[in-house]
Amino acid sequence: PAYRDAPRTLFAKGVCQAFDKRYADAEATLTRAQQFEPGNPAVATNLAEVLYRLGQYPRARDTIRRVNAMGDVANAQTLWL
Repeated sequence: PAYRDAPRTLFAKGVCQAFDKRYADAEATLTRAQQFEPGNPAVATNLAEVLYRLGQYPRARDTIRRVNAMGDVANAQTLWL
């Protein structure tokens, strides 16, 4: 999809890549999306899951900790990671 803003487009692309198990591509795309919106918990959660699937456990843990520190956005998915 061609959204009006780059972060949303990058987020959607990264999620699709992850769904297609193209984790290295998804990592690159979601990292770019996070550079645009570093405080976006949806981007960070999906990036953490991709990092986890790539076996980059310390990076995944650090990324998801920032999400869980937000308190009001922590949920079962983020706490599991």
